[in-house]
Amino acid sequence: MSIKFFKVRFNTDNPKDRAVMDILKKADKQNVFIKNAVIAYEEKQQNEQLIDNIINAVHSELSNIQLISPSAPILNDEIKDEDTAAASADIADAFLDSL
Repeated sequence: MSIKFFKVRFNTDNPKDRAVMDILKKADKQNVFIKNAVIAYEEKQQNEQLIDNIINAVHSELSNIQLISPSAPILNDEIKDEDTAAASADIADAFLDSL
């Protein structure tokens, strides 16, 4: 078994450093607390990156879609048109595949 030590220094004149020291002093198991905090921070970063990737994929797919002008009338025949339905399904499938 290999045990590694990691040294951390705190500047007690810095309010954030002082706050961290106070939190660590209150923790029952400081090593476990620090390990869990580092892992939680890394998972948060990964989740934020995943969210950014999803947002970018949605923006990319939506930029490829031509929206109907609000002033253009929508006819019932357009909605029931099989070609329009198939095109809409293809767009939805492409969007889901990009995720």
